[in-house]
Amino acid sequence: MSLKKILFKLYTWNLQRSPILVIGQGRSGTTVIQQSLGQCPSILTTPKESPLVGEIGRVIHLTQFNKESDYFKESSNSDLADIEELFHKINLYYGIGNKRGKKSFLKDLVGLKYIFRPKYWMVKAFPTEESFKGLMHLYPDLKAIYIYRNGFDQINSSMKHSSFKGKEFTEYCRLYNHFYEKYHYLEKSENAYCLKHEDLIEDPKFHLSEIYEFLDIDYYPGSLKFLQNNLIHPLDNPSKIKTEKANEIIKNRTPVWSEWTDEQKETFKKTCSKVMLKRGYDIPF
Repeated sequence: MSLKKILFKLYTWNLQRSPILVIGQGRSGTTVIQQSLGQCPSILTTPKESPLVGEIGRVIHLTQFNKESDYFKESSNSDLADIEELFHKINLYYGIGNKRGKKSFLKDLVGLKYIFRPKYWMVKAFPTEESFKGLMHLYPDLKAIYIYRNGFDQINSSMKHSSFKGKEFTEYCRLYNHFYEKYHYLEKSENAYCLKHEDLIEDPKFHLSEIYEFLDIDYYPGSLKFLQNNLIHPLDNPSKIKTEKANEIIKNRTPVWSEWTDEQKETFKKTCSKVMLKRGYDIPF
């Protein structure tokens, strides 16, 4: 076994059962909340998305809660508890991986950065309600941070971002509704902290403090410093675009809908007004 793999095992020896999932539609603030919480020494994270985590939750749901779950159990040639142990390891390796440099591993191990603290591993994932139920079986202490945004800014940001641009305006509106329906279940879950992007920008210290209390770990001020000094736009690269008081800049921007055509405004009202109302947002036109 290579030194890097040995170091990774030491580095993550008690992490397998303690995930945090950051969940939300793209361009709604998932990156900024993940990066800010990732400043905390008690949380090991990665900038990449981890879609397989949700898929493994779907598999667990099939074996535990599906109407044909008995069939899946009877078809297994191994104890399902042993298989679930493998899923713990697969999720951790897939989500976090062992690609950190040897110097990083050694520095953190020697500095006892992660060894003797309560800690989590954190990834962005996209579980459906069924997948989440499966993941809750796999991880009874699972924590989720669900962040969402008003439709104006979410759609406008998607239209300009390289990964999402190129769609018809109507499609952006439909996707906004789709992701509300997909993740609405989290608003009823005791294992999820639900957060408006705008509330995080308005009072970051308050909401970060609440999140740390929800995670049951000590508040780490570096998360607030990150939010105040990093503007995540438009390529999700906080190391390249920095500014003081990013929250003030965001709050003082001209409303994005002022650039929309009358047709786009009407389409938005017709398509998204119900979801906006359910999320507590007004439509000022």
